[in-house]
Amino acid sequence: MSDPRTGPLTGFTVFLTRAEGRDEELRSLLEARGATVVLAPAIRFERVDADPDPEGFGWLAITSPTAADMLPQRLRDAARSGAILTAAVGPGTRQKLEESGIRVSMTSRKNSAEGLAKTLLGAGEGPGTRVLHPTSDRSQGELMKHLDAARVEVVEVTTYRTVSAETMPAGVVEAFTAGATPTVVFASPSAIQGFLAALPRDAADRARAEARAVAIGPTTGRALHDRKFRRVSVARRPTAKALARCVEAAMLEDAKKENRS
Repeated sequence: MSDPRTGPLTGFTVFLTRAEGRDEELRSLLEARGATVVLAPAIRFERVDADPDPEGFGWLAITSPTAADMLPQRLRDAARSGAILTAAVGPGTRQKLEESGIRVSMTSRKNSAEGLAKTLLGAGEGPGTRVLHPTSDRSQGELMKHLDAARVEVVEVTTYRTVSAETMPAGVVEAFTAGATPTVVFASPSAIQGFLAALPRDAADRARAEARAVAIGPTTGRALHDRKFRRVSVARRPTAKALARCVEAAMLEDAKKENRS
């Protein structure tokens, strides 16, 4: 748990659920606003033994920073050499790839598989195009669904697995069982699943009913609604700064409503 500074969120608590080490920027931004930040990783990632052959593919589609981190060496080498073109979802994924020496030829503005599919089609890709898509074991095949009608072949290969947390830090469980209503930030549907699974049932039910859930983007927002969270806010962009602004706006608005009631 952090030591909060004085700011607009002084006295408020925020839980961050990304895998360990992936929420440091957001944590700093929220602490600068005075929030008490609790790191509550709901998932972790593990590499799998995969060695996909990029031969015959025109594009390597990377749809998350985690997929960029977990890229097998054979694909990393092919992308660095230009043997295959690389397409990325959003600026965060692009940055991760470029930091590892991979030139990104195409980036979607919309932070979703649908956004990347529209970007590829808008660039003239169509029948005959083959796309290699390294992804997690929990992939829903979204990129494939959005490109299937255009007869673009998408081949998914699992390069890492997502593992749900077995437990939450004691302070997280206590917050909900004691009737508190903290804000919880989610960056993926997998984090939502892991968070709920790691809580006792009564705490999970209270989280759905009372917590302010903040999503990194529309896909995660829809997953929150599907999981019956009642108070959902969605950041305008998939960045730490946008998430921090969304958290602040939602928490201050909630406080105003409570004061009026």
